[in-house]
Amino acid sequence: MRFYQRFVILSFILFLFIFGIGTLLKEDQTFSKLENRSLQTWPSFSWERLFSGVFVDEIETYIQDQFLAKTTWLNLKGHSDRLLLKKEVNGIVFGDKGYLFDPLKEPGDQFEKNIHYLNKFANNQDRTTYVMLAPTSVSIYPDKLPAFAPSYPLEDWYSNVNTNLNSDAQLINMYPLLKENREEKLYFRTDHHWTMRGAYYAYQSFAKTAELDAYKLDDFKLEVATNEFYGSFYRKVVSNVIRSDRMEVFFPNFPIKYQRKIHDTGEVYDGLYDWEKLNSGNAYNFFIGGNQALTTIETTANNNERIAVVKDSYAHAFIPFLANHYREIHVIDLRYFRQSLDMYLAQHEINETIILYNTKNFAEDTHIIWLNS
Repeated sequence: MRFYQRFVILSFILFLFIFGIGTLLKEDQTFSKLENRSLQTWPSFSWERLFSGVFVDEIETYIQDQFLAKTTWLNLKGHSDRLLLKKEVNGIVFGDKGYLFDPLKEPGDQFEKNIHYLNKFANNQDRTTYVMLAPTSVSIYPDKLPAFAPSYPLEDWYSNVNTNLNSDAQLINMYPLLKENREEKLYFRTDHHWTMRGAYYAYQSFAKTAELDAYKLDDFKLEVATNEFYGSFYRKVVSNVIRSDRMEVFFPNFPIKYQRKIHDTGEVYDGLYDWEKLNSGNAYNFFIGGNQALTTIETTANNNERIAVVKDSYAHAFIPFLANHYREIHVIDLRYFRQSLDMYLAQHEINETIILYNTKNFAEDTHIIWLNS
């Protein structure tokens, strides 16, 4: 065997030895902010766990999760992906101006089922039902996609909705206003959500249909919550050449107070924002505390109107604008909510209901069936 072959083999063995020992000696991390998930710590041993294979599986996961300098290796992989001019990594497409995109897909069977569930729900209501299906960033900035990166046309997607949604549900068309103001920062580059500014234009569209006297941008004070926001798209591609996002927050320039209750835990907070979440694995949970089965918001708005928002997380940046018009807002996430929705709405004397999902989630979510629980 030639010298350089021996050298390569010995170097590789030495590399594995050093990093293996380093992995075992370093302090285990229990949570990865970058990946927004818990990490496998050193597993407990028993002969039963060994012979069943559980112990070996957990050791394998432990090495993957706790490998020495893992973040550095992930960033190196991200660099190599960009140097190789890859257009897509883990389903996320690299766009112009640092944007990351998840292309919209043609509606399938689940979309048709969800339209059916929505029609059935709206048909059975004695209260107004609004439907808000928010476009994602790829539909507002299609010009930022690389060449030959397909994304289903939003106009065709909405045409399908208009054809199949019955008249018992009032569809809010927010697309024109978002498109008109697309030069503003309406969506995060590194995340699948809209910014609070994007949610503001959705609120303007809703207010017009619901005949609310919408507040203007000048009625709010804008502050920067963080300049270091990395979202869900970033966690799929992981590259330190990708710049962080700025997260803005709107505060009213008029007197109003809010109280927010998370019903799973019974915790009650003053205000709509959870500042501690900015340092968590998912800083978007800053808005109303993130995904919960049921969150209720009480305000000092000068009326007795109650509205329910059945939603995905796109609603979280929208609700702070809505809260200025309603005495109570009941925020319901069908992924976790296991009460009868009809009974809950009747019991709490809800006047109106908003169904708010982004287009991708609405077409794929299997929990919308619970609208008719």
